[in-house]
Amino acid sequence: MPELSISEAFKIFSWGIDYGQLLMEEERDNEDWADAFNCCLVARKTAMPANPIPRRQPHSEKWRNAKKKSFEAFQDLLAEIAIK
Repeated sequence: MPELSISEAFKIFSWGIDYGQLLMEEERDNEDWADAFNCCLVARKTAMPANPIPRRQPHSEKWRNAKKKSFEAFQDLLAEIAIK
């Protein structure tokens, strides 16, 4: 296996961070469903409308595409290593 330079190792680390952030964002996208379910349960129990938890603004499509591109670069590196 070839040795990695510091810059290559940092690039791989950054790709991992990007992928983790993308997974967190996708998980946050599903929080609205959980909120809706909980609000429905509270409204049924108390006969009062429930308010969903305030959320932060979701990231833009540009941000998501950048994170996906970063993950694809990491996959390309893994494929390159597997070929060697």
